[in-house]
Amino acid sequence: MAAAVDADRGVVLEAPNLGWRDLPLAQRARERLGCPVAVENDVNAAVLGELSAGAIRGEPEALGVWIGTGIGGAIVLGGALHRGGLGTAGEIGHTTLLPGAPAGLSKFEETCSRSAIADRLARLARTRQTALRADLDAGPVRASAIARAYAAGDALTREVVDEAADLIGVGIASAVTLLGMPVALLGGGLVEALGEPFVDAVAASARRRVFPAPARGVDFRITMLRERAGILGAAARARQTVNPRGLRP
Repeated sequence: MAAAVDADRGVVLEAPNLGWRDLPLAQRARERLGCPVAVENDVNAAVLGELSAGAIRGEPEALGVWIGTGIGGAIVLGGALHRGGLGTAGEIGHTTLLPGAPAGLSKFEETCSRSAIADRLARLARTRQTALRADLDAGPVRASAIARAYAAGDALTREVVDEAADLIGVGIASAVTLLGMPVALLGGGLVEALGEPFVDAVAASARRRVFPAPARGVDFRITMLRERAGILGAAARARQTVNPRGLRP
């Protein structure tokens, strides 16, 4: 789920979209369902899926960044998910990217997610022309509509998406420099809709900013499993819960 979780205890530490905090979700679900229950962060699950059978299969170290309604991240160290001492490592979307920005526009996901891009397009479209006018008037703009307008050469969409790609590169460059990650895997609805050109733009931005020079060779990849990544990762997490030693039946 889209939340900071303590996977070992099955507790939702904080789910901003739902207003949950310190919720013992696994325990409550076990009581209702009468079976083992695992709780996992959605991006951790997606990256676990890609690690098991996708774009980073067999990789000992990688950074995963998923960009959609929000932005989430996951870290792979030693060929496994790295959760950190607090159990919440990887929450890159909640890091501050623009400290001087107005409230609600300073965090990574408040600036670069699909939702943030749609909001910025809506604000700018009040005084500028865009092929997304009908989509903006109809409600929240889907990533597929943004991708179509971008591919068609809509000037406003290209401006906003290119700015977001540059800022995403800034955030990823900081993470790569800090962690020394050799692989950066991008996924999520916005990335899947915009495809390789978007990933290339993010990579170019990041490579201009990483340190030291060898880090410019960081290998940027796009999700292979797409929407199936989270499903396969959740299945792998469930298997670990019921069979932690990996014993064959």
